[in-house]
Amino acid sequence: MADAGRSLHVAFASEEDLRREYTSNIANGGIFIGTNVGFEMRERVCVVVALDWRNEQVELEGEIVHVVTPDLAGAAGQPGVAVQFSVSTSDLRERFEAILGADAIEDERKKGTGRRRARRAPARVPVLVSGGDGRELEGRSLDLSTSGVLVALRDTPPPVGESVQLVVANPATDEEMELDGEVMRHVAPPAATGAVAVGVRFDVRPGDREEVERFLHSVQVAEHSRRLGGITGPISEVGIENLLQMFGSCVAQGTLALFDGRDEGFIMFEQGALRAAELGGSFGRKALARMLEWRDGSFEFRSTTDPAHYRGDPIPLDAAIFDALRLFDEGRRPEQETLADGARLRIDVQKLEGARAELSQAEEAILDLAQVDMTVGKVIDVIPEPDVEVRKQIIGLLARGLISLEE
Repeated sequence: MADAGRSLHVAFASEEDLRREYTSNIANGGIFIGTNVGFEMRERVCVVVALDWRNEQVELEGEIVHVVTPDLAGAAGQPGVAVQFSVSTSDLRERFEAILGADAIEDERKKGTGRRRARRAPARVPVLVSGGDGRELEGRSLDLSTSGVLVALRDTPPPVGESVQLVVANPATDEEMELDGEVMRHVAPPAATGAVAVGVRFDVRPGDREEVERFLHSVQVAEHSRRLGGITGPISEVGIENLLQMFGSCVAQGTLALFDGRDEGFIMFEQGALRAAELGGSFGRKALARMLEWRDGSFEFRSTTDPAHYRGDPIPLDAAIFDALRLFDEGRRPEQETLADGARLRIDVQKLEGARAELSQAEEAILDLAQVDMTVGKVIDVIPEPDVEVRKQIIGLLARGLISLEE
């Protein structure tokens, strides 16, 4: 344990207590330990696992990957740290086999089928999918195993049966791996979202299997460890604006990840300022306003951010929330609700010729999209301004007779 610094202690009174923790967390490469002692992110530690019923202990090296401070725990949660173990999951199985028995370890690797299966675990990491048509589709994994991945895409997916290439990223290490695969299935998107999930089976050469499994296991472990001790819950009980104000007042930085079906967004803040908001293909004010409309779904908070997602200058968080709520309220006005998302825009060419000099940049963009037969909903999605402002521009063009709607 020469490389580890301070120690953390966790005790188990019985074999059954350890078995539950092993199956839930240790076997997945990490553990959450309640403590009020201050630790730093990425600090090297030694975890001492006390087996009280045997009067023995197991020591494991690890790294702090998540910290829940007492202030943050006061908002929601338990103070403590999440530790990601340095040893592999196979090494962990070997070490705990002598304590829990080979049968218990083997049972953990089965999913009720009586045979071993590749462990499938939730994992939301960046995935780039390239198909036979040359397109590169940006997506995010929903779950991951050593045999395949389920990826949410916001563009037209490759067809079932097509061979694809994937680049899977491990955000914890910035490591990436290129993999070949085959599209096995499509999962229909939820209503009113652009996300389509595709199931891809990996096609791995025998000589590469060990390296591929090592990388994919590391992604699974990093994702599991990141969630340990995380603050999660239903959006409906608190509301997104209240969550942002609560976390923004008690931590220096953080990421609020939001989930509604397969729709996923995130909001990042730092030192009381909004640094990033993203939902599908929308960003900034547009994405924040859309997410503040959510009344269902769930949230996950972690006290870290990824500066790679920062866009533009920081905006005071309170001001950003106030602006987004204003946009939300304006969007509920009767005149806004008269625009059906499925209606198509039709241009009056004769009237347009005499009015071009008076058009704003946003109006020009709307008319360009109308010429390629886009619906109201698609136009609102494509133009980066907040939805309510795009709707205002469309209503203005309708009032001037420059466009009409075709249901």
